[in-house]
Amino acid sequence: MRKIILIVIGFFSFGVGAAQQTSTDTVCVRLYFRRGYSTLDAAFRGNGQRLEAFVERVEGLREDSTQHLRRICIEAGASPEGGTAANRRLATHRAERIRSCLAARLALCEGLFEVRSRGIDWKGLTELVAASAMPYREEVLSILRGTPEWVVERGRVVDGRKRRLGMLHGGRAWRYMEERLFPELRSSGVEIVCEFEEVQAAETALTASEKIAERTDIPATATLSDTAAEPPATPAISETSVLPETTAIESASSEKVHRPFRPAVATNLLYDACLIPNLGIELPFAAHWSVGANWMHGWKERHAARRRLYAYGGELHLHRWFGRRAQERPLAGHHFGAYGQLLRYNIRTSNRGYLSDRWSCGAGVEYGYGLPLGGCLRLDMSIGVGYLTGICREYERQDGCDVWQATGRRHWFGPTKAEIALVWVFGSYDRKGGRR
Repeated sequence: MRKIILIVIGFFSFGVGAAQQTSTDTVCVRLYFRRGYSTLDAAFRGNGQRLEAFVERVEGLREDSTQHLRRICIEAGASPEGGTAANRRLATHRAERIRSCLAARLALCEGLFEVRSRGIDWKGLTELVAASAMPYREEVLSILRGTPEWVVERGRVVDGRKRRLGMLHGGRAWRYMEERLFPELRSSGVEIVCEFEEVQAAETALTASEKIAERTDIPATATLSDTAAEPPATPAISETSVLPETTAIESASSEKVHRPFRPAVATNLLYDACLIPNLGIELPFAAHWSVGANWMHGWKERHAARRRLYAYGGELHLHRWFGRRAQERPLAGHHFGAYGQLLRYNIRTSNRGYLSDRWSCGAGVEYGYGLPLGGCLRLDMSIGVGYLTGICREYERQDGCDVWQATGRRHWFGPTKAEIALVWVFGSYDRKGGRR
């Protein structure tokens, strides 16, 4: 009985010593997303650099045999714009996207990941407001801390936190937070908890029973299983449990910018108003760049002896998009560009007309702004100035016939493009939690 007690005490003492030599550490990183998107863009706010440093740190820890990876906690949130359910889905998609990226990049078991969705990050917003010097700060904090997300009376929602924030001082407080604080809420935090165990602890485990046996004259083959339950082994990732190395879908090392390809079709409402049918296509490429082409073909004749309008031609253009809206939605916001044109026309008002029976060509630069109308629609307004040249024939209407007057090459410097276009972007959904 004395020998059994000594064996139990020896193993218990070893377990306490090993526990004292075990410690935990945490490796964290924060990654940011564009408004309404769950796509992890390595070029956005330094995501690529932070993710690369994070991966290198974790790989370094895994190479140390005294350390065991315990779990990876990924928690994502969203800013208050949009509905509650949509924000919860969006935050979940963001966390899942990071989980897929890390699982492939680090070749980790799926069971190590713990994914959480905060939905609208009200706690994070409260902390940001408290640390800021924003106008109406105390009133905003009072609403965040004292008003529930939904105020329900008799089974109906009659008020809420978001509404009160939006109504505060005519929306000025909300606009300030939307511009300066909300972008910080569109993020996901990744936390990796590692457990460290000294190598000497494992060596002590192999010799503990032998030392006790020497002191109590018990054969060295005696083990704890003879008298007591075996202590549970420390969980660890073995070589056989590690997945094969694969390429991460959206790892920072392999992607520069992964933006969804969202082509668009458009029609110029100004040409439509002149009864000139037209159609354009816009194709995005790279980051914040797009190339497009337009074609028009129209014929209008009213009272043949008085008015005539005939025009057809096309245009190629290149756009560079920039500004806050361009960061959030495809083909939206400010854009500068260059364009080239080919045109044929026959225009007559009253008795004098101008005919270009050969191609006139031109080129210029333009500025425009794409205004989101909701869903897939944009209203793109642009104006361009440049140079247009071509052979032009002048004629007059006499006795029911067109009589030629002169022929010459025209040179025009000035506005050569005006557009108010209705644009449909394929696959673009401005609703949070939509197809991103």
